[in-house]
Amino acid sequence: MNIINTFSMPPVCAFDYKGDMQTIIDVVKKLKYSSDGSNSKSENKYVLDQLPELEAFCNECCVKYAKEICGANSGITIQQSWVNINYTGDSAESHWHSNSYLSGVFYIASNAKDGSPIRFHSALRGFSYYPNEGKWGYDEDGELNPYTSSTCDLASIPTKLLIFSSLLPHSVPTNKSKDARVSLSFNTTPTRPFGDENRLNRIT
Repeated sequence: MNIINTFSMPPVCAFDYKGDMQTIIDVVKKLKYSSDGSNSKSENKYVLDQLPELEAFCNECCVKYAKEICGANSGITIQQSWVNINYTGDSAESHWHSNSYLSGVFYIASNAKDGSPIRFHSALRGFSYYPNEGKWGYDEDGELNPYTSSTCDLASIPTKLLIFSSLLPHSVPTNKSKDARVSLSFNTTPTRPFGDENRLNRIT
């Protein structure tokens, strides 16, 4: 059997940060936070302005994603960036990021094994019947089946950066570990000008 893939959800790409984590931790500790009832967010919504080395890394990874996945040669401009803290019992409902092209989440602290993953949600529905018993979206060996699954969990691993389409819905299940889950999120736009003048979608 030859498998011919047709349409697909935009992938999540992972990158490893090799820079100084202590500087990031020091900045994060000095920030002020407020809770929205589900988790805590930094009051500063432009945190990467204080972390130029991490900002350059995030920007470089976004440019690579845009080129390799989207076939786009435009630069990337990072817009807002903020820190999320999920203490024990905290969670985040499914959402997506408006007014953004690519979004990213960088993990600063988390229990990689028992802490909350990030959960991505699919709007695609591939089949009308699921004849097999057991958990939908997984094969007989318990491995995720991308053709039938509707969610995908990725562990929150410190020093790991995840880049994904801002339209991709995602959530954070309840943090059941004793460790705080600390992450930095950001949104982006392509660097202007971009688009095609002849296709009448040029933005300057």
